[in-house]
Amino acid sequence: MLLTKNDIGKIVTAAVGAGGIPDFLQQFREGSGLIYGIGPAISEYWTAYELYEVVKQERSKNPDASLQAFSNADRAYAVFCKYVTQNNQNDGKDILARSNEFIQFSGADELKVRVRGRRTAAADSKQLSMEISNRTPQQRQQFFERFDQTSYSIGQTPYGSVKEGIEKDWLGTTQSVDQSGYSPRNITSMRQFMVRRACKFLLYDEISIRHGRIFYALDGLTLADVAQRGYRALDRSRSKVPVCTSELREIFRMWAFLHTHVAFYLHLENSEPPWKLSDQEQWSAYAVERSKKVLVNDEEKTKKIARLSELHAKQQYDKVIDEYHGIPAHRLKRASLPFELRDDQEMDQAE
Repeated sequence: MLLTKNDIGKIVTAAVGAGGIPDFLQQFREGSGLIYGIGPAISEYWTAYELYEVVKQERSKNPDASLQAFSNADRAYAVFCKYVTQNNQNDGKDILARSNEFIQFSGADELKVRVRGRRTAAADSKQLSMEISNRTPQQRQQFFERFDQTSYSIGQTPYGSVKEGIEKDWLGTTQSVDQSGYSPRNITSMRQFMVRRACKFLLYDEISIRHGRIFYALDGLTLADVAQRGYRALDRSRSKVPVCTSELREIFRMWAFLHTHVAFYLHLENSEPPWKLSDQEQWSAYAVERSKKVLVNDEEKTKKIARLSELHAKQQYDKVIDEYHGIPAHRLKRASLPFELRDDQEMDQAE
């Protein structure tokens, strides 16, 4: 378990009115947004929320009985662990704020991967696409329909970009994707590439369509791996870039917009973003790298790139990160965003 007996003790104490309420439980409500993080963290945060709500309800009915029932820390933690295990066993179907509810490719989803065009066609004419079955629940079907209309869509992603994205998983230790198409050996990387793209899109979709927030649990993550884009081994010949790494690096890139929509947590309490907690040199270098890709159109932007590079060379990593995040969001993002950055555009015009 990622959450400790002490964490659960605080939840129960708060629920019976005998202590302060952890930040996550003050800010999260069912329907208020999605919980992001590694699978076990999502399960535990949701279960903590459910436990808190149940104890509160029991307290309202019979204050003395609820306090007595959960007065033993071991008993309370055992109840928590029981329901976390239950959620894991049923594949999280009862977790109503689970981010990968939209992104999971299994069972009835019938993931289909295909390369458009003949295998002898020129490489830049080939694309990867994703389909889901008609049995998918309506909400998920609508999500994929919106996803298909954006630049995140697999069907609208050029072959070269797909190839580059898939090869990120391979570390050069196995045969890379060749110009003739995608072999069956690469199905895992195809799947991972699609999941990473869909999860990044879901950040914006949750904010713009359902007007929810992103509650990001950092528990269980190795933040150094995120900063350095570390790989996770799947077996002796395969590896992958974890989905959380892609999500957090996307949040870093677009923090100018997302900072009002994303909250980070550790042990149910508010946390600083990952780039404030560790590995600032790597995050600073990433900010410089990103600035060179997106700020290349005029003299002002060229000066900004030079300044960020200079600050990084002077090891002023905090300043690099802060100045990068001060760049208006609409200057940082490619076309076909799933939302409009009117506020940023208006601020930019007022400068």
